[in-house]
Amino acid sequence: MSEQQIHQIFHPTDLSKTSDVAFAHALKLSLIGKAELDILHVGENVDTNSFPKVLKFLERWSYLPPGSTKADILKLGCFVRKIAAPSSDPFSWIMDYLKTHHPDLIVLLTHQKKGITRWIKKSISEPIARKSKAMTLFIPDETTGFVSVENGYSRLKHILVPVTSDPSPQIAMKVASKFAEKVAKENQVRFTLLFVGDLDDKPVIPLPNRNWEIIIKNGNVVEKILQVAKFKQTDLITMTTKGHDGFLDALRGSTTEQVIREALVPVLAIPATRKKD
Repeated sequence: MSEQQIHQIFHPTDLSKTSDVAFAHALKLSLIGKAELDILHVGENVDTNSFPKVLKFLERWSYLPPGSTKADILKLGCFVRKIAAPSSDPFSWIMDYLKTHHPDLIVLLTHQKKGITRWIKKSISEPIARKSKAMTLFIPDETTGFVSVENGYSRLKHILVPVTSDPSPQIAMKVASKFAEKVAKENQVRFTLLFVGDLDDKPVIPLPNRNWEIIIKNGNVVEKILQVAKFKQTDLITMTTKGHDGFLDALRGSTTEQVIREALVPVLAIPATRKKD
């Protein structure tokens, strides 16, 4: 949802009870952009019958009438492929997939126990996003997100965009604006730019219109992002990430990764160096 159109969405899922929230976001974005959607589950003794029922979602969302068929899904311009991979190593299988497929957007459910996923006893969401170089939408399992599972409606009303001078704030601003334009046509979305640091270091940022504001804070970057997100009742945090900037960052994770682990709202991470087509 930047200048590059989204043609392919990749959604790895652990098929947990809360995974429908992330799937709803992936499906909604696929419908909006008429993008291909690949749904992948890696596990032992699993088949595609365990996957979310696309047809039931589309009927409940009133995209299709009751009694529709799979052929009717294609008429919506929505192509969904379900992939069941028998393996006990999700991370390796997903990275192998990404070597031969190049999605424009990855949609991932994150579990808020410091990034722990129920798939395996370590965090895999952030490394997948970092290695893929694709935009990644992280959906915390403790939130309902900005797409309703029940009716598919968008609840996107406020986007928080933390900015620095490097990478350029224009990247995240453009993506946030396009995202709002596509996802929330029925809503008036407000945008808050957040700069944490000394005033002298703040980049010069022209505000596009009166729906945008800028807030300047001092203190711990991650803490201030989370505080402002809560105060503003943010629906989505949009961040440009450069990955790990140094040894300490490599140990504790980049600023974006730390926000992903703590935020109770979806986070859209945009690599400063985008993947090439």
